[in-house]
Amino acid sequence: MVKTRLLATLVATAVVAGAPLGTVAKDQSIDFGDAPFVIFAPAPPKPAEIYHYPIPDGAEDYWDLWEADAPWQDALEHIDAFATHGWILRYSSSDEDLRRMLSFLRERDIPLAMEVEPLTWPGPEVCDHTESFEGPYELEEASRIRRLGGRIDFIAFDEPYSHAHKLTGPGACRYPVEQVVDEAWEFVQEFRRIHPGVKVGSIEPLWIEPEIGARDMEIWLDTWEERTGEPFAFLSVDIDWLRDDWPQVVREVEAVADARGVPLGALYLGGHNANENDQWLAEMAQHAATLEVGAGVTPDIVGFYTWRPQPDRLLPDDDINAYTGRINQYFGERTLLEAPTVEGKVVTGRLNTLDGDPLA
Repeated sequence: MVKTRLLATLVATAVVAGAPLGTVAKDQSIDFGDAPFVIFAPAPPKPAEIYHYPIPDGAEDYWDLWEADAPWQDALEHIDAFATHGWILRYSSSDEDLRRMLSFLRERDIPLAMEVEPLTWPGPEVCDHTESFEGPYELEEASRIRRLGGRIDFIAFDEPYSHAHKLTGPGACRYPVEQVVDEAWEFVQEFRRIHPGVKVGSIEPLWIEPEIGARDMEIWLDTWEERTGEPFAFLSVDIDWLRDDWPQVVREVEAVADARGVPLGALYLGGHNANENDQWLAEMAQHAATLEVGAGVTPDIVGFYTWRPQPDRLLPDDDINAYTGRINQYFGERTLLEAPTVEGKVVTGRLNTLDGDPLA
């Protein structure tokens, strides 16, 4: 598809066994460098029978996405892949739900991605059970997708470097980075027996404490390629928007990824304290604007993700307070308010396009 990436901004001062498989040819010919490669990864509602489980209770209309005439046809034109997570498959998705989703994606030639936790927890006598230690369960869900007639076209690691190597505290695993790579690579080999040729990317956070920055990403990317013989298909960063130096850190990570020919992605989310749908979506849009317009970073991969209860509305895509509506907004006209002044509730300034053309 041909897309023009634009964003409306305001910047002040600054199927069953035997069914057809997958959506992409076996060579997994996905171009993550064809910017912006857009990944949509919302969260579904939590089933009542597991309401006490510590997983998000997502959008009630999640399963409405897979109706043939679901009101997100415009947003669909901007989506290059749909992503799910192992916990979504494991706890929140019936076989019938997944058959409908897989059929919908296959009919529209939309690749399916899975965010995975590739490591195996060694037990409490070794270290605490943290994020990224669900490997055996992820393989079970990968097999389930295969059994239902689907194919996973690429996977994204869920922060194994950070949680298994960098995390501090008395119960932290603190694996050598080589051990993290070797265990994750073993997981990839098992995964590829189920979904041959699957591409592998990585998501890592840019934490304040323990601090994670460009040097960490150098170590992670280089150690991975040295020990596996293949580079990551992409590196996506989960930015801590409360970190004062995040624009500089992201620019430094961008340079690291560019030097290695690895496409850089950014996850766009609302803030941790945004407890209402509209607030979360507004903050998500502002984060995108701050990164791309304010900090001048243009990610190759844009991830519209959530692992929070927000947003709780995905549809319709003509509503700015629905997640698909914000995806459409991302591809709207980008604007800049120059020399703004504020008096009470009135903002005065000159509204231009980013090319300097004035707007009424």
